[in-house]
Amino acid sequence: MAHYFTAVASAVRKATKAHLWTNSGVNLDVQTVQIVTKNKDVTQVDLEAFSQILQKYKELPVAIISIFGDYRGGKSFLLNLLCQYLMQNQSDGWLKKNMELVKVFHWKGGVDGDTSGINITDKPFILENDKGESIAVFLMDTQGTFDKNMTVTESSKIFVLSTLLSSLQIYNLPNGQIRENDLQNLGQFLKHANTTAKGKGHDAAAAPLLPSLKFLVRNWQNEAEVGSKGGAEYLQKFWKANETENINMRDKITQGFTEVTCHLLPYPGSKVTKPRDSNDSNLKLPDLSKKFLIGVDDLGKCLFSKENLIVKQSNGKACTGKVLMQVAVEFNKMIENGKMPEVHTLMKVNEIVEFRDKIDDMVDEYVATMKCKTGGKYTDPTILEQFHEECFQNALKQFDDHDVLETDQSKKQCQQLKTNLNGAYALIQQKNDAGKTEEQNKIMEKFGVGGNVYMKEMERIAGGQHLEDVDAARVVAETKAIEAFKTSTSDSNQDLVKGCEDKLHIAIQPKHKEFERINKDRLEFLLKELSNLGNECRMDYVEIMEEECKKEGTIENLRAVNKHAQESCVKKFKDSEKGKGFKCKEQQLQSLEEGMNERFQGYIKRVLQRALEEKRLKLEKEKDHLFLERKQAVKGYVEAMKDLKEKYVDEDKLHQIHETNKQKALNAYNKNSNNLSTEAKESFSENKDFLVQEVKEIFLNAQKVNKANQERAERIIDLFSKKVLVDYLEAMNKVAEYGSEPLLEKVHEIFVIYLKQQLEERIAYTKLRSRAITLCCRKLGGVNVAAVTLGWWAWAKAVAMVGALTAVIGIILTAAASGTLLGAGIFSALVAFGLISDVVHSSVTAYYAIELVFGIFGVSVAHLPSYTYLGDLHSLLYFN
Repeated sequence: MAHYFTAVASAVRKATKAHLWTNSGVNLDVQTVQIVTKNKDVTQVDLEAFSQILQKYKELPVAIISIFGDYRGGKSFLLNLLCQYLMQNQSDGWLKKNMELVKVFHWKGGVDGDTSGINITDKPFILENDKGESIAVFLMDTQGTFDKNMTVTESSKIFVLSTLLSSLQIYNLPNGQIRENDLQNLGQFLKHANTTAKGKGHDAAAAPLLPSLKFLVRNWQNEAEVGSKGGAEYLQKFWKANETENINMRDKITQGFTEVTCHLLPYPGSKVTKPRDSNDSNLKLPDLSKKFLIGVDDLGKCLFSKENLIVKQSNGKACTGKVLMQVAVEFNKMIENGKMPEVHTLMKVNEIVEFRDKIDDMVDEYVATMKCKTGGKYTDPTILEQFHEECFQNALKQFDDHDVLETDQSKKQCQQLKTNLNGAYALIQQKNDAGKTEEQNKIMEKFGVGGNVYMKEMERIAGGQHLEDVDAARVVAETKAIEAFKTSTSDSNQDLVKGCEDKLHIAIQPKHKEFERINKDRLEFLLKELSNLGNECRMDYVEIMEEECKKEGTIENLRAVNKHAQESCVKKFKDSEKGKGFKCKEQQLQSLEEGMNERFQGYIKRVLQRALEEKRLKLEKEKDHLFLERKQAVKGYVEAMKDLKEKYVDEDKLHQIHETNKQKALNAYNKNSNNLSTEAKESFSENKDFLVQEVKEIFLNAQKVNKANQERAERIIDLFSKKVLVDYLEAMNKVAEYGSEPLLEKVHEIFVIYLKQQLEERIAYTKLRSRAITLCCRKLGGVNVAAVTLGWWAWAKAVAMVGALTAVIGIILTAAASGTLLGAGIFSALVAFGLISDVVHSSVTAYYAIELVFGIFGVSVAHLPSYTYLGDLHSLLYFN
């Protein structure tokens, strides 16, 4: 059921989006809702109110036009005019109508601030962008900055919240110009917003994280043209003026926001500035300055036209209502914890929301892919399992590729995904098992179709007469029956259809037996008629020949009469309509002719011709046999030589192996020389020559491979000689810490003997062995075994390492020269145990001697790194 509910949820999401997109238009019943409030000087986000607004539009891209600035600057009044512009469907003549101003955002005249917190329209205006997409557009009003009821920190929070939630932030400047302190105030707010991006992996050189910014200069009285065009000219001049003052602030603003523009609005008229409340105001459009309304109209086009409409972006992607709902939740958590909302939160939430939607789509995609692979029909369980595993792993890979959740949430969501996928697969299996039985029953019902087609086809071929070649007709009829069966089951599972084809033959069998019975009756009747006809022709022939034999004619005459008589009888037999066109009639005719030709030599001639043909066929068969035997001999030689591809042998050994296997190949081929015909002996010699040539070519290639293996073995020996010198020096340095020069020399002697014995045991071939021993001995021979002086301070360490026995022996030999007490003691101990003498004869003795000496100092010969190269070399060498 898991995939069913997931599929339903997905369908609902798509249907909701489609409904909203097809019902876009203008909301006339728009109110405002406060989504950010102040409760005892604590800023809070009203999540419930914000969620209710965005709930219906969570699948749509969202654009939020926000306005902030000093209190008493006419922000709410301007938003009402923009609402009126949108409610009039952005028509060109809206500003000329005699209508009252809409009262969406509350405003009033006077000196005291009116708006508190952040207010937003409770419904969006559904507009279309230049891509043809429906966009949910909201207008947002903010509490005036530097209100006597707000601190600088609270103003900063309002700015950061409104900026991070909006797609375009309007900086309302009511003083007729952009002042330097306006930039300083903006820079202070921008500092709070931008610092939140630091440490979040954001590249300073990357695109700005904040939305577009528009300076809205109110009460403009200078010469520049009002609107966006004049604003662009004014901003360019202002940006260049006073470059030494606030130059860094100018750079921060242009770098922090996606785009910075300017718009100029003139004085709206004296009727607007009089103290009043919007609820009691009866202001109409004609009460406002015409120039002011033209500026507002131009501002509306800059904000809401298809080519200018800016969608809220996060991390390069359009934000939906769902994303903004999650962003609000995260922002509120930060505010409750005393933190400033972060730019990074917006990007992270957008990724998480997209990923959660992707998880829902993964199960849908799994089910759709499984259905596509199975075609909605029964599938073999093994193949179905393969499809499942493939789709299952693909879903998990998608999960890993898009995973942006924390570790705990990721594991939980991944396990839920696996559960949903397995649940979907279980339902697919159940449906597949039920479909198998149903499919098999349908297939079995089609057997009757195949049987009827078979009988119909056999009768068509027979044409109502006896059918001689029943087997050929049966093949044709069965093929037709199978084709009819497959056609009737083309929509069924072909594996099941194939499994039932054997049963189709069983179903056809009764029809075939019925036809054979009918055909047998027809044959008996036909043969009876042909037999009577043949007997009649024979009687005619015998009568003619008996009459001629009574005459004293020559052989030539007899042959002439025989020819005439046979032609006459054959013509009579052939001209008869009985059995015309049947093979059985031809057989009867042949029998008739053979009976008439028994006494003539032509039969012998035919026999001789047949013998010659058989001789020719025998020769061809002998040639083919010799060719195959030659190939088999070559194959045997290749098989015998294949082990040399990865092994090295001495050249003499290689030639020996080659000659042995070559002779085997020749012997195997030569066995075919017995009982050959004279004509086939030439082919035998030719194939033998080819065999020798092919073996030669294979051997030449084997020599090349062996040469490469030899070079590889020599490289290993070189590496081994270098490594064994390093191992030897490391081990001898440890012995030298406690031993005297005589001991070092004796240990050196044992090490060399041990090394030679190891190389002799592991390298079977003289050339490589000699090279290895010579190279290693040359390197070890170049080492100067220097005497090592050991003072009494090392005595305690020697006792701990060598043991009590060595210590006692060392004390006995205290008189040894120049402080070599421990070395002399170790040497004497080895001699006492019989492990060191003038010459070490036994490989076992050498092994235990070197192990004991190095073992005393913590060195294991068997585990020296250089010995890994001996293992590599041993595996490369070829042994019989």
